[in-house]
Amino acid sequence: MKIIEWFLELFRKKEFYQVNNEGLKSEFSIAFKEVTEEDFSKIKQVIWSFKEADVIEDFKAELYIKDSVAYENLDDLILGIQEIIKVDYRDTYFKSKKNGWDFEYYLNSSNGLYKDVLFISNSMTYPNDENYGNLIYQLLAIKKKSNKYYLWDLLDKED
Repeated sequence: MKIIEWFLELFRKKEFYQVNNEGLKSEFSIAFKEVTEEDFSKIKQVIWSFKEADVIEDFKAELYIKDSVAYENLDDLILGIQEIIKVDYRDTYFKSKKNGWDFEYYLNSSNGLYKDVLFISNSMTYPNDENYGNLIYQLLAIKKKSNKYYLWDLLDKED
């Protein structure tokens, strides 16, 4: 599939908003192209100190408890996060090389759009062509409540 057709297909499937991705990236100052143990340590600290959710399910964000994986242990949650990033990275890396994208992952919250949610998102840009905008999408969502961590894999699965 050609890159422009791929972007258009993404826009047809999801709701998109115009946002300042630099502001999102600076929220927790955790951004990476290839995730390191230091990045995971920082992510773990943010999750640990992040506000507990009042409720787990969020119908507006389409975060249903049946679609999540619950973890009792923060280290196990980090392993789940690592697997989701690995799947997306493999796909993004090869597409970016082929099409000349830059990409970067970062940790952000919902900024009030959704309640008590942390996201790891990917921002893809065309550095050499200002006719294209940035594409930002969330890989995963995290909520915590009552000493449990809930993880949603938000990657589109090919049928």
